[in-house]
Amino acid sequence: MDALCKRALQEHCSRAVLGARWWYALPLLLASLAVVPIPRLGNEFWLVLAVSAPLEVAAMHLYLQAIELAPLSLTVPLLAWTPVFSAAFSAVALRELPSATGIAGVLLVASGSWLLYGREGCAALGPLRCLARERGARLMLAVALIFSATSALGKVGLTHSSAAFFGPAYVAALAACLALTAVIRGEGRAMIAELKPNRWFIAIGIGVAVMTILHFTAIAMTQVAYMVAVKRSSLLVSVVIGRVFFGERGLRRRLPGAAVMFAGVLVLGLLA
Repeated sequence: MDALCKRALQEHCSRAVLGARWWYALPLLLASLAVVPIPRLGNEFWLVLAVSAPLEVAAMHLYLQAIELAPLSLTVPLLAWTPVFSAAFSAVALRELPSATGIAGVLLVASGSWLLYGREGCAALGPLRCLARERGARLMLAVALIFSATSALGKVGLTHSSAAFFGPAYVAALAACLALTAVIRGEGRAMIAELKPNRWFIAIGIGVAVMTILHFTAIAMTQVAYMVAVKRSSLLVSVVIGRVFFGERGLRRRLPGAAVMFAGVLVLGLLA
């Protein structure tokens, strides 16, 4: 999905690509409801949608800006910070202090970030300055922070509905939120014009539909941290895709950092 979105951004604005993610996925997801029992929906379900949908829309705006501004190999791996932020939220809000294994996972993610941005000539605090200077990296860290909240909210939404129902309902809420935002800004007609069918939008829609079903099915089957740990394996793939399809240089330099970050995610998700 990262590669498809980045490729689409070469021909279309980020607003159109964001709309394609949900509007082109929505027909397929709504069709799946024909064979899904409709659960009883309480206030908690609607509250989760009301809170998480605007957050997700904001996160995806930042995500698309990040991959448009900077290489995939320097942005997508930073999503490994999602479980780190989740652990921090738990420590502050719930007073759930991390175990020694959890601390080790956090240190691995931090070390991987250091390696990822440890470019030639960077010494001492050089990688930190590189990270701070790269706007795409800053945006992706903000995305990871928001995702740590929406992942937890998604689990809450599942407990008050079902995996098969919540996925389509969530995407419908995201599409509605995006459309409402466009109308408020007076950009409704422009967005409709930008969303004319093309091969990239159709591919993105199909990918998001399949990803949504698998994502919420996986969350329903196991703990969020475990699922995120496996899902974040995509960060390694993104580094390779950035080199193969977009000609991004520095693969040998960036892959070790991404691998260390992924190891940290595995420790946080599977062992902590």
